[in-house]
Amino acid sequence: MKRIAQILFAAILGALAIIGLTARFLPPHDVIARYVALTDTDQIVWTAKNTSELFPTRVVARGAQSARLERDPNFLNGFAYSFQGQTRTLDNMMRDMETLGLIVLHKGKIVYENYAAGSGPHSHFTSYSLVKSFVSTLIGFAVEDGFIADINDPLETYLPELAQTDYAGVTIKHALQMSSGIQFDDRANNSSQDTINFILNAVVLNNKTAFEAAHAHPRAARPGTVFNYNTAETQILLELLTRVTKMSAADFMSAKIWQPLGMTHDAFWVIDRPGPNGREIGGAFFNAALDDWARFGLFISQGGRWNGTQLLSDSWISGATTTSAPHLAHGKVDKNWRKGYGLHWWTFADGAFQADGSRGQSLYIDPARDLVVARASAWEADWVAVHDDQTHAFYDGLKAFIDARAAE
Repeated sequence: MKRIAQILFAAILGALAIIGLTARFLPPHDVIARYVALTDTDQIVWTAKNTSELFPTRVVARGAQSARLERDPNFLNGFAYSFQGQTRTLDNMMRDMETLGLIVLHKGKIVYENYAAGSGPHSHFTSYSLVKSFVSTLIGFAVEDGFIADINDPLETYLPELAQTDYAGVTIKHALQMSSGIQFDDRANNSSQDTINFILNAVVLNNKTAFEAAHAHPRAARPGTVFNYNTAETQILLELLTRVTKMSAADFMSAKIWQPLGMTHDAFWVIDRPGPNGREIGGAFFNAALDDWARFGLFISQGGRWNGTQLLSDSWISGATTTSAPHLAHGKVDKNWRKGYGLHWWTFADGAFQADGSRGQSLYIDPARDLVVARASAWEADWVAVHDDQTHAFYDGLKAFIDARAAE
């Protein structure tokens, strides 16, 4: 009996030793929680609404006054659209498309707003790549304020350390067009993609600053000749913005967009490390209420005007949302054959354009019809072909409905 007790005691001591050693070398609990939230498919809905709770963030402060949008809840009465030979409704759009929040604006009024899966008007949805279009707009403000002389300037004019990297000779415009020629694997659903490594190092583990992680890739093509979607490219643009304005990106966003547009909630932008030296993540993880996404879309749809004041020139917005180079033409840049590319905006042949993020985050804008659609989703993968096709069937249905109403 004594021998058995000794064996059990030794086993327990051994187990405790193993547990102690394992605990010593395991990553901290917050790192594990971040990794699980970003990779576990069972956490998709939770992560879409709570990313700002997992990471250090910087506040994008709203102003003292909020701009309430008028409503026209009866405008879409009778609306339906067709997909795969079947009639679909707004309820189908919410239920079948794993939609967490959907707002439709027409002529500046909310004609539809709905939420699902415990989401609501106060939820802060994470943007994923949708924030790239916000960053492009901030670059536009920096140009008009004189912080940037010309987007045809080489990046190293403002970020001199890039002259010693393969980004030497790459212009701001090349980066805005995702045409730097830098090799970067951003394919969705590929566990070895460079995007995941960038996020793992700069956001989850904080092994490198986001800027350091962004400019470490080699050149594969001559700048300005090949489209290659590159999440890290937006980080370089955000570093440029921070350097020239001498402000954090969050503070510049607050001053130029969040306060002037009367956003209803503060936004929370994930940074690459806690404290004042942290840098906002350029290509993802901007967290905001859906109606504030919609306000931004309305501002862009109106050519940079808000309440009668021209905040950003229409020429910048027009240039940013137009495809201007053959290698960016519709059908050449994305799995979705409809898409072309502008300056960090996806474009369409009919003049509409879109800010887009993985898992179904989108901000669709059709200025000709005064239409803005803001949507947060929790698709089971970064890109789902059938959901993408139904999304555009939904947009086509909205446009046809608006045209029919206008003809009455």
